[in-house]
Amino acid sequence: MEESIGKILGREVHPEYRAPRPGDIRHSLADVGKAKDMGFEPKYSLEEGLRETIRWFEKNRSLL
Repeated sequence: MEESIGKILGREVHPEYRAPRPGDIRHSLADVGKAKDMGFEPKYSLEEGLRETIRWFEKNRSLL
């Protein structure tokens, strides 16, 4: 995912992982197959979702 974020930002990204934090899920075995069986389709691809998230953070930087 770092490569995707770096591509969107136009620079290298070096995330800092600080885990585990209280409340973190250490292992996720989620299966979205049942949701898909019920007709779920994501509205955004991963890259589109990252772009929207980055755009929001850039626009709302003063709120952070």
